[in-house]
Amino acid sequence: MRKPDKLSLHPGLRLWSLPFNAKAHPIVWIGLAVTILAVDFLTGPYVQVAILFVVPVALATWNHGWLWGSLVAVALPLVRLLARL
Repeated sequence: MRKPDKLSLHPGLRLWSLPFNAKAHPIVWIGLAVTILAVDFLTGPYVQVAILFVVPVALATWNHGWLWGSLVAVALPLVRLLARL
């Protein structure tokens, strides 16, 4: 019998694996990033949605590693800047 974890809800259930069992396909976080960029562009400078960029970066990092997360984290503000020019 396995020894239960300190943060477990049940002896066979780990807390940190509950909502994150499946990996998000890259199309999901790329689509989310494009949607956030479009909303940011359409709302103009009066509504700030840049904080939402954290969500696709977190999904990319969680599911595909720090390299993809870093690339998305650098690409989103660059695309946002180029769209405003």
